[in-house]
Amino acid sequence: MIDDKTDYSVTAPISGLVASKDVLEGDTIRTATPKLCTIYDLSAVKFDMPVDEMDIKKVKVGQKVSVTSDALEGFTFHGVVTNISPESTYTNGVPEYPVTVRIDDFGELYPGMNVTGEIIINEVKDVMTVPNGALIRGDVVYVKDPAVKEVVDHVPVGFKEVKVETGFTDGKYTEIVNGLTGEEELFVLGNQIPVQTEIQTQNNQDGQTSIENQEDGTASRP
Repeated sequence: MIDDKTDYSVTAPISGLVASKDVLEGDTIRTATPKLCTIYDLSAVKFDMPVDEMDIKKVKVGQKVSVTSDALEGFTFHGVVTNISPESTYTNGVPEYPVTVRIDDFGELYPGMNVTGEIIINEVKDVMTVPNGALIRGDVVYVKDPAVKEVVDHVPVGFKEVKVETGFTDGKYTEIVNGLTGEEELFVLGNQIPVQTEIQTQNNQDGQTSIENQEDGTASRP
């Protein structure tokens, strides 16, 4: 025989905001009662962003993620990759893998808001970079040289060919590891521009999704 307990206390496994209640004070809790309430743990938020099969191998747990939302224009939030699902979904026949991102300092982001995430694959600072349009065959640039008075092997007049060693790229700029001093002027698609230095370069993987709560908790009778 089970004794009735009038002072029985049920404690939720997490702290947070009560989003909904399925029972009221004074109701009888039965074995068939699925849950008492839903609690949002707002100590952090998370969302899943899809990454296609060509890029998923570049993503690692712990990588930084830059997050923006159209609802909060001008604000950038900083997240981190916490999980990479091995189970893929398909979009237009292309496999995509859900990558979970957690944001600890989420400011005014609310559950359900649309966000865009950029996973920072590689990051380098204070390096010499050039626009990708300045690279010829991947490792050659045309450097301004007034002494060159005629076209030589398709190199424009007033420029000479210089081979360089490249590093990271963000799709727009590429790091120059060796071959330039930083004082040169380069030929880029018919324009002359100076070499750029001390520019942060990072590779990103973009994704758009809806933000979710970090954790939904349900309090139930033990």
